[in-house]
Amino acid sequence: MPLTKRFHLVVSFLVVAALLFGPTSATPATGPEAVQQAGQSDDPILLQRLGILYIQENQPRPAIDALEQATALMPENGETHMWLGFAYFLNQQFDDAEESFVRALLHNPDLTDAHNFLGLLHAEQGNTEKALNEFEIALADPAYPPMSRMRVHYNLGKLYYETDQPDLALTYLQQAVELARNPSDPTYELVYLMLGKVLRQLGRNEEAVVALQRVLESTPQHAEAHLELGLAYRDQSDFFKAREHLSQVVQLAPGSPFSERARAALAQIPG
Repeated sequence: MPLTKRFHLVVSFLVVAALLFGPTSATPATGPEAVQQAGQSDDPILLQRLGILYIQENQPRPAIDALEQATALMPENGETHMWLGFAYFLNQQFDDAEESFVRALLHNPDLTDAHNFLGLLHAEQGNTEKALNEFEIALADPAYPPMSRMRVHYNLGKLYYETDQPDLALTYLQQAVELARNPSDPTYELVYLMLGKVLRQLGRNEEAVVALQRVLESTPQHAEAHLELGLAYRDQSDFFKAREHLSQVVQLAPGSPFSERARAALAQIPG
């Protein structure tokens, strides 16, 4: 799936699950037998689980097929409409996604995740004010679980970073950090990566180094973290460490935009 210029969408299952998925009563079925069983079923719950499984595997088109069948069989189930909307979102059918999210909330106003998803949709389309409103609605739910709240804080921090408001971004990312307790959770490194980028943008490079090192502790070959860390060291005139991390980027992600930025930075380092 191509990247859009306003909001980078990560589609691997672990990252999507960590960032976006709130609590759901529909635990996805797994394994080929479960997929075959659900695909041959007219049970809307099994079809919903199949759709979520396809979403987790970043296969939005079959997810849409399964979830459209599920919504036809239980048209008043808000959660099914929500997941259909997210499948449309992954498939970049944005109008259909918005319609499904709105319908989900119509049937179940307590689906706070639908507000988070609407926020992501509006951010992807560049509708910053609408995105902020949906994220704030999600955070206003006192029953929203801490892990889900962390994802919304991250989404707000990223949105403010993308719209060149680093001070506001830092406020939300610091709140996300307070909730990011588990280094094995993929959200953990994403929060610290974004925190490091924002701190570097604010010129707080020593703090940025600490945040970015947390990313590399959990994922030592994280190319973007090495890039940002190399740039933070460069900005502190620690050219030895800057070269070390920027060279790592070139080795880890040859031909990528990260590598191009690293090469450009390496060429400008004195000596």
